[in-house]
Amino acid sequence: MNPDHPLDRPDLAGRFAGLRLISAGMIVGMVMIAVLIAMVVHFALDGQPLAGNGVRLLGLSVLSWGALFAAMAAPFVALFASAKATADGLAKLPTADVDGIVGVFATATFIEFAVAEAAGILCALFYHVTADPLMLGCVAALAGFLVVRFPSASRTKSWYDAAEATIGERTQ
Repeated sequence: MNPDHPLDRPDLAGRFAGLRLISAGMIVGMVMIAVLIAMVVHFALDGQPLAGNGVRLLGLSVLSWGALFAAMAAPFVALFASAKATADGLAKLPTADVDGIVGVFATATFIEFAVAEAAGILCALFYHVTADPLMLGCVAALAGFLVVRFPSASRTKSWYDAAEATIGERTQ
């Protein structure tokens, strides 16, 4: 831990704890929704699809194809939206203000997590309709993406240093 790093300020600890709690809650929430839906499919529906398997393409339901596409696109969309929010947020900061930069990071992180979580919940719902285990695999892959993108201290500091350098280059 570098005591000289701006993010090691004691007053920021609560903000980072809150961001990490929300991020972890989004991951756990998405997984729990998938687990609950899987329990309904297996225990209440005896593993049978609710509906949605009538139209098939290359052996998969068109709903499965749609959810698979959403799951594959979500990380790219999440990263793009996060980068756009970062660029727009940093452009509005006149100087390298620690609180402002942390706010931009929190916004970008929340956008990234919201996009991936939405796709994961979509896949879980489509599992309820189709009983296609591929949908649960998509939820697991998206949960893995979010775990990798979790706002750890080192990831946050690296992001902050890059953001501070971006603002520094712009203000020179």
